[in-house]
Amino acid sequence: MYTPTRQPFPPTNPFHARDFQPEPRNVERARALLREAGVTTPLAVELTVPNNPDLRQVGEVIQAMAAEAGFAVTLRAMEFASSLQAAARGEFQTYLVGWSGRTDPDGNITTFTRTGGGQNDGRYSNPEVDRLLDVARVELDVAKRRDLYAQALRIAFGQDGARIYLWHRKNIMAHQARLTGYRPIPDGMIRLQGMRFQ
Repeated sequence: MYTPTRQPFPPTNPFHARDFQPEPRNVERARALLREAGVTTPLAVELTVPNNPDLRQVGEVIQAMAAEAGFAVTLRAMEFASSLQAAARGEFQTYLVGWSGRTDPDGNITTFTRTGGGQNDGRYSNPEVDRLLDVARVELDVAKRRDLYAQALRIAFGQDGARIYLWHRKNIMAHQARLTGYRPIPDGMIRLQGMRFQ
């Protein structure tokens, strides 16, 4: 049902950077980095999660896996709209939230990553990433645009660790044979316009 990732563009999106894959899990390296930083373990971290069963389970998995590396993750469950408001105010230490995605890459990266972006809850700011995103959003040549976004990915999510992407949901649809007019949309959201039962 899910594809592991470290970027906002799913593998089916033409802007997916094929060579920007998730790092392999390395618990020993994580422990070593904490020791190098002089951190006393377990290091307490609060993870805010919207109070729905799926994301709470993800939070519990993160909690268990992070404990192996020396983190004591406490889950803070909040009603979804309240969690979004708290995130917008910067009232979180770490925050787990999902995103349905958009078909154009700009809708999956700029608002979350650009300085002052409407959903840049972590207040990430890098002038070079801003420049790349600004140029990419108006570039008409697909190959050039793909390269600009790939450069931004490598800086923001590789070098800077601005945001951690974990997975892309695979869109699996089932319907009756008599349904007509269904069109799969890359963002996974179902549009009822034009659909009919014959």
